[in-house]
Parts: sequence; C-alpha cells; structure tokens
Amino acid sequence: MSLLSVDQARERILSQLDPVGTETIPLTACVNRVLGEDIVAADDLPLFDNSSMDGFALRAADTSTAAPASRRIVEILNG
Repeated sequence: MSLLSVDQARERILSQLDPVGTETIPLTACVNRVLGEDIVAADDLPLFDNSSMDGFALRAADTSTAAPASRRIVEILNG
C-alpha cells in the first residue's frame, strides 16, 4: 500500500463531492449558514490603527511581574 500525496488525496475527496448552489437571502435569515463567496469591506474602519480594538499579543513569560512595566514592540503585523 502506498501513501497518497496531499494533492492526490484532495483530488480523490473532491471528486466525490457535488457542489451546492447558492441563494440570496435576507441577512436576518443567515444564522447557521455559510457564505457562498468571500465578501470584502470597501473601507477599513476605523481609518487608523486603534490598539484598543486591534490589540497586542504578549508572551505570558513577559507578563509575570506584578508591577507595571514597559514593553518593547518587536514586530508589527499588518493584515
């Protein structure tokens, strides 16, 4: 028995599936549904970086001190 590559396995799986159609329904009827295509916002809101909404990631080891301390930003990730 030989192993399949990821591409071969994906092809076998997808060949057994039939695509479903899409429909347009009111937003209020969308609970527990899946989008049929990606949607993209026309504008970023807010129009500026907002750390209180965007947040920061910290390692737990860097927050072990009880007293307030300064932290150095080491990387900024955009989208």
